[in-house]
Amino acid sequence: MGHKLSVHDLKAGYRTGSVERVTSSIPDATLRQGTITCLLGPNGAGKSTLLRTLAGFQKPLHGEISLDGKALCSYSRRELSMLLSIVMTDNSHISNLTVAEVAAMGRSPYTGFWGRLSHKDNDIVMRSLGLVGITELAGKKIDEISDGERQKVMIAKALAQETPFIILDEPTSFLYYPDKVQIMKLLHSMAHEMGKCVLLSTHAVEIALQIADCIWFIDEGKLITGTPLELCDNRISDLSYEKIIDCINAMRLVH
Repeated sequence: MGHKLSVHDLKAGYRTGSVERVTSSIPDATLRQGTITCLLGPNGAGKSTLLRTLAGFQKPLHGEISLDGKALCSYSRRELSMLLSIVMTDNSHISNLTVAEVAAMGRSPYTGFWGRLSHKDNDIVMRSLGLVGITELAGKKIDEISDGERQKVMIAKALAQETPFIILDEPTSFLYYPDKVQIMKLLHSMAHEMGKCVLLSTHAVEIALQIADCIWFIDEGKLITGTPLELCDNRISDLSYEKIIDCINAMRLVH
């Protein structure tokens, strides 16, 4: 049947004292193995908050998240790290390591207490660097490369982790357009050829509409889902074509 991540009656957001701020609500949704889903929405819509919630980084305000039929909160951190890898936009806390060493951090769920890499682990790390096109950077310090190259390193780290689920927050940030296309094609092949379940937020809307199996669109706190064709043909009654165009134009102003 394959792996799947499901949510039911989910509300993601923040709690300050007794006051809740809901940034997104999802009645029901499922992410399945072998598919790529792109999360769209204007800046400040709550995309990053939703991704952090689905990744187990913060608790939902309400509702259920299950991974392969088991509550997400019931997994140990190690168990979860063997199923789900995350690439967040902010990776500034990593420094003074080589590119290969950062990518090798993705092997930590498998290397035991001492973190020693086997020949197999090293091969997986180098293959992951090759998939994102940065093998030649393996020996460079992470502090010495560009923001775009750092983003590719973090994707390589997620690949080296070899999980069925990958969640990415703006993985094409800081990349030039040809590199955006390259990374989005790689994520598409990870889903369709490697059988992974890929969920990413992105401002590369035009590319997303071409490569995604499913689009998640946050609109005024509600999550609306559908295929790219359904969205573009305005087959979803709750989401007007004008809202999609407004969102795309707003993103272009920022990026």
